[in-house]
Amino acid sequence: MYRNYIIVKKEDIITSGVTGESLGKHRYIVYVSSKDMNWKVRINAEFYEDDDGNYICCSSYERGICRTIEEFRNMTAEEIENEAYGAYMDGAR
Repeated sequence: MYRNYIIVKKEDIITSGVTGESLGKHRYIVYVSSKDMNWKVRINAEFYEDDDGNYICCSSYERGICRTIEEFRNMTAEEIENEAYGAYMDGAR
């Protein structure tokens, strides 16, 4: 049922948003992943929320953005939006 999709629990979501108009206004979520030891903080730009509030994310529209939450907290809004756009473009290819 969830081929090429991953389930992200709502408690793992750090933030969500929409890229600016210059980047095409793509929705994104940022979350903590325990499965990938190299990239603990990941971003996804193709998802939907299920009835339990968890997110079903297409793995093609995703990328690791940093290794720690502290690194993420030091990112600017522009850097986060650029990563979201990059994740969207990764999946669109």
